[in-house]
Amino acid sequence: MFRARPILLILGVLLLVGGWLLWRNSQVVLSDEQQIANILEDVRQAAQNQSSSGVANFLAEDFSWGGQSKSGLRSQMNGAFIQFRDVTANISATVISIQGNEATARGNYAFSYRPAPRADVESHRGQFKLQFAKRDGEWLIVKAEDIAGSGQRDASEGL
Repeated sequence: MFRARPILLILGVLLLVGGWLLWRNSQVVLSDEQQIANILEDVRQAAQNQSSSGVANFLAEDFSWGGQSKSGLRSQMNGAFIQFRDVTANISATVISIQGNEATARGNYAFSYRPAPRADVESHRGQFKLQFAKRDGEWLIVKAEDIAGSGQRDASEGL
């Protein structure tokens, strides 16, 4: 029985390593473009679910948008999300360009919400540009832009 212990130990280690190798090989590796597309969808869902921390999870520490930092944007979202009702966020016509560890995503957005319980729905549409950087193997948004003059309220709002 004394000699059986090392054999059982070796078999146990082989089973453990073999199981890990099988699991590792079964994991799907996404391309950089697929990873960025997934981030865009996750950010859209977080905005629609009114989760400022969900959006902030994908922003780099040095993120900027119109002179606003990550913490500034998060504070603004927290305040807005407390008031907003019936939030809908959509993106479309997304084009992703990757060059090494930097990438750009452009597309259209539509964002609508009810600013108070009985208020009319407000809708905004426009074009966005997001700049990404790959840091420690993860894509993060480093800069956001609402392409000049594109953000508009829907005509049905009766400006």
